[in-house]
Amino acid sequence: MVPIAAAMVMRSVLESTIKWHYEASGTRAHGELKQVFARVKADYSGDKALKSAIGKVDSGGASQPGSITWFNGIVHDGDAAPSESEVRAAWDLINPLLRHLLRQAPASGASSVP
Repeated sequence: MVPIAAAMVMRSVLESTIKWHYEASGTRAHGELKQVFARVKADYSGDKALKSAIGKVDSGGASQPGSITWFNGIVHDGDAAPSESEVRAAWDLINPLLRHLLRQAPASGASSVP
């Protein structure tokens, strides 16, 4: 697969997974990746296993594969050309989040952090 295409699909999968995760919670996540990721940050930053990844995705710069800024650059910069190793690094960063988010969110009012 062409790295840029893989990165674009990965961004879409992350955003869609977040929206799916909250579907049954009673308070759906709406908007683009930055807006829906704010919900993940608010709900799961206290989870030690996810805290580092959440921080890097949320506040990593354009040089941090897997960060929101990096994904936005890939999508909106016509000259973007991520390498295969950058796409792998992005996957390594978001994989734990995706695995966690592929479980439904607790019902509204339930605790989200064990």
